[in-house]
Amino acid sequence: MFAALLHGPDTVAAFVVDATPGRVASCAVGFLLPRLPGPGSSKPFNGDISTVATDPEFRRRGYARAVVTALMDWMAVRGCKRISLSASPEGEPLYTSLGFVYDEPRMTWRVQ
Repeated sequence: MFAALLHGPDTVAAFVVDATPGRVASCAVGFLLPRLPGPGSSKPFNGDISTVATDPEFRRRGYARAVVTALMDWMAVRGCKRISLSASPEGEPLYTSLGFVYDEPRMTWRVQ
């Protein structure tokens, strides 16, 4: 399924801040996930930011904000009205400042 997403029509994007050759300072990867239209939205996709990573040497320079904002803009241009992510404690202040909020009562079940 992951391979199909990568080869799908414009459903995955990655934004990168390069460091030195062969090294990445920061990156963000996200997907447009198909959804059925409903009362809350007629849009065919929800956005999911699956990865945000910044090399510790390059933190506190605004790189994560730049790649996440670029990814959010990419999703919005494609009609996304809802974007979700899982936040680490370190990343939570950034995502909050970008307008992300906790969306209770969403629950998760994991296979043991």
